[in-house]
Amino acid sequence: MGWPVGAAGSSSTIAQSINASGAIAGWYQSGGTQHGFIRNNDGSFVTIDPSGSSETEVWQIGDEGAVVGSYSSGTQRRCFLRNSAGTFTVFDVDSKGCEARGLNANNAIVGSTTDFNGRGHSFVRAADGTVAVFDPPGSSLSEGLAINDSGTVAGWYEDTQQQPHDHGYVRNSAGTITTFDGVAGGLTYAADINGKNMATGSFFDTNFVEHAFIRKAKGGLTRVDVKGAAATESQGINALGAITGNYLDSNQAHHGFVR
Repeated sequence: MGWPVGAAGSSSTIAQSINASGAIAGWYQSGGTQHGFIRNNDGSFVTIDPSGSSETEVWQIGDEGAVVGSYSSGTQRRCFLRNSAGTFTVFDVDSKGCEARGLNANNAIVGSTTDFNGRGHSFVRAADGTVAVFDPPGSSLSEGLAINDSGTVAGWYEDTQQQPHDHGYVRNSAGTITTFDGVAGGLTYAADINGKNMATGSFFDTNFVEHAFIRKAKGGLTRVDVKGAAATESQGINALGAITGNYLDSNQAHHGFVR
């Protein structure tokens, strides 16, 4: 059984992340404005809006209650960290736009930044504010989506071929990047990574059918498909290697799954 999560008076709600205590974070629409939120495990609801913000998105909540996300300020997207006491740290990455996607227990943040030429790059921001911007070799754009407590990042990038393809990558804390594909000639996206450096995400085969995957720390992908599904997509992986995501049935309806 599932229980609905939403702010009072909201027209739509996206629940994006849940922590070990059951607190949920995401964003909702109300009166034509988008706000971030935390729903605590006692059911109380906290709206998350940095000063002067619009179109706020909260992408991840840590086990201690800190959240990361992004918001619009004029024509620019900015990143933020909000600690468990409610204090905001807003930051940019010398760019036209910033999207914070993931957070680890050390308050290291991963995401993407858009330069003034419109090109996206991955970044890691350490707890002390130091930022490293990086791209896998041969990429035209990239995005970091998750970071584990050892500092290993999972994400994806687009190559520079005339007909570009998307590939998954992992980057360890020393800066070494390993790229991978679900199938040659397809499209691959790494969405999450656990403490054992097992990654999960999805890939499209050459017939453009989407499949979920689990990637072992030393390489090697296991394809995951919900039986009878038209498409399967994984979004998260836990410490035990269980994954969760959604799938599309033959009637084009979306459902969640766990494996």
